[in-house]
Amino acid sequence: MSTTGELVVRIFLAIFGFLGGVTNVLIFSALMPVKIGSRLTTILLRIQCVVDGYTCFMMFLYKVIGDEIHTGEKVFDRIMCYIWFRDNLFWIGAILSVQNVVCISFDRFSAVLCPVTYKVRHLTLIICTFCYEGLLATFLFLPNFFARRYADGRCQWMKLTENDPLTIFFKVESVWWLLFSYIFPVVFLVASHIFVICRLYRSNPGRSSLVDIHNPSTDNEVHTGKRRLAWTTVMMAATLLFGHSVDSLSYLLASAGLLDYKTGSLRQQLGLFFIILSSTVIPFVLAGSMPIVGHRLLTIKMKVLRFLRQNKIHADSAK
Repeated sequence: MSTTGELVVRIFLAIFGFLGGVTNVLIFSALMPVKIGSRLTTILLRIQCVVDGYTCFMMFLYKVIGDEIHTGEKVFDRIMCYIWFRDNLFWIGAILSVQNVVCISFDRFSAVLCPVTYKVRHLTLIICTFCYEGLLATFLFLPNFFARRYADGRCQWMKLTENDPLTIFFKVESVWWLLFSYIFPVVFLVASHIFVICRLYRSNPGRSSLVDIHNPSTDNEVHTGKRRLAWTTVMMAATLLFGHSVDSLSYLLASAGLLDYKTGSLRQQLGLFFIILSSTVIPFVLAGSMPIVGHRLLTIKMKVLRFLRQNKIHADSAK
C-alpha cells in the first residue's frame, strides 16, 4: 500500500509527465519549419524534443496504468514483464535524452574548433552521431532485460546469489551505467562548453571562413547566433544534468553500499521526478533563448485560436 508521500510523488509525476509531453510536442512543431545553426544542430534539437516528449509521456502512462500489466494471458504477460515492468520503457528516453545533449554539445564544439572540416565532413558527422546514440543507448539499456524474470504468474526482480555469474555482471554494469550515463556527460559537457564560450567571445567575427566576408552585418549576425546557440546548449545541459543528478547520486551511493536504492521507493521516485522536471523545462529553455522558436510558437497559437474561433462560428450558425 502506497504511503501519502509516494502517492503525492506519483500524482506529480503524472501531471508533469503529461505537461512535459505536451510542451515538447509544441516545441517540436515550432522547430519543424525552421533551421537553427547547421543541419545536424537542427536535427538534434528536434530529436531532443521527441526524446523528452517520449520520456514524459511514458512516465505519465506508467503512473496512470501502473508498473505491471496483467491480462491473464501467460505469453503476453511474460512479454510485458520484460518490456514494461518498473518504468523500463521510461529509461530508454532518459538515456537518449542525456546522450543527445552530449551530441548537441559535441556538434557545437566541432563547429567552433574546426569550422571548415565541420562543414566539409558534415554528413559523416551526422552518421557518427546517430551511431553513437543508438549503440550507447542499446549498450546501457539491454542489461535491464536480465534483471527481471516471470515466475508464478508475476513479474519479479531476478534473485541472485553471490556465486551467480550475473552478480558480477550487474556489479560491472552499475559502474559503466554511472560512467556513461552521468560522469562522462558531466565532464564532457562542462569542458566543451567552457571551450566553446571562451573561443566565441575571444574570436573576431570577421575571421570566420563560413560567412560572407563582404557583408559585415551578416558576419556579426552569424557570430551572435553562434553565441546564442552556445548559451542555449549550456542551459539545456545544466537543466538536464541537474535533473539527473538526484537519481545518479542515489545510484552511486547505493553502488558504494551506503544507500538502499530500491525501485519504486519514495527516494527513487523523487529522483525520477527531477528527471521529468528537467525534460519539461528544456522546451521552455529553447523557446525563451531562441527568438525564432518563440515566434513560431506565437504563430501556432494564433492558428489554433483562429481554428477554434471558426469552429465556434460554424457551431453557432448551425443552431
